[in-house]
Amino acid sequence: TQLPSAGTTPNLSLDAAALRYERWPIRTEAAKCVDERPLRILRVALEAECAAACAALEGCGAAAHDVRTAMCELMETCLLMEADVSGVVVHFTLAGPRPSLVSWSTIAIVVCHYRATLGWMRRLAATDNIGYQLAVYSKMNLGAGESRATATVRRAVADAAGARLTFHQTLPNLGRQGGGREPHAYLSFVRTFLPNLPHTVIFTQDDCNAGTCPWVPFVLRHMSYPNATAGPRRRISHRGPSAGMGEALNRPSPASCLCNFVREEFFVPGRYGQYPLMVTVRHGLFMPQKHVPPNISWPRAANFAVSAMHIRSRPMKVYDALLRLHVVEGFCYGWGTLGGAHALA
Repeated sequence: TQLPSAGTTPNLSLDAAALRYERWPIRTEAAKCVDERPLRILRVALEAECAAACAALEGCGAAAHDVRTAMCELMETCLLMEADVSGVVVHFTLAGPRPSLVSWSTIAIVVCHYRATLGWMRRLAATDNIGYQLAVYSKMNLGAGESRATATVRRAVADAAGARLTFHQTLPNLGRQGGGREPHAYLSFVRTFLPNLPHTVIFTQDDCNAGTCPWVPFVLRHMSYPNATAGPRRRISHRGPSAGMGEALNRPSPASCLCNFVREEFFVPGRYGQYPLMVTVRHGLFMPQKHVPPNISWPRAANFAVSAMHIRSRPMKVYDALLRLHVVEGFCYGWGTLGGAHALA
């Protein structure tokens, strides 16, 4: 999945009412839609022509272009995709504003939103002198009634987030059983804003009402601004206390991740359910090792903070591959998106 690249422009107003929701495509290569009946089938030579035909057809939510046959299928939606070397699927979704117009300051809280109520967000937004911005990704079963449903969600998110809302996008709830889950939203943010990240990113689920998000009290205690121009009183860092600019970054730790940090000592074949997929991804994208350590650490409930420096320590191709793992069924040796989400979230 490839989103428009982000650039650096003057700061955008954080007035939620000013967000411009525009219709623009999300493109997925080498994939085909499964179990969808086309609204219309056309023969067009170019992918762009196929996408334009969908944008012009009422009720069209996705277009699939076959580069071998020049066939273009226009569909109401495409929530389930499988790997196919010849296919290109273009999803149309509502987003606003365009990523190239967004400028981040110091702290961004990225929320993967599905159906939970957002009262906690309203209480957080009402707190004075908190220097953060909100990016909300609303996952929806886009299809029939898309315009009405997304308009309702936009109003609910804007009402809860208030002036803190800087970016809001609806995402198709891709995969079997919504297999993309939180990684789909988190990786979409990284893939979109990697050139223009805030100093700190807090990734979170949408169900923080019952005190299940450990980053919330930290935000309320430490991320206040003494005046309009000063930075936060405390920044989250994943570097050692005396690390210089040329030194390697440390991994997120219990002291820095603002998460419920879990460490397990039974990461071995036959005992750890997602071991084969996790080791495959680890060797293929991160750090090939002859001997895999028998322990693993991860943030519970997909709530954690990370610095921009740590995110940028990986090249873009890593995030491209991880995002594809969560939007295309069977992309990695036949594993499904839900298995990928359980392995990486």
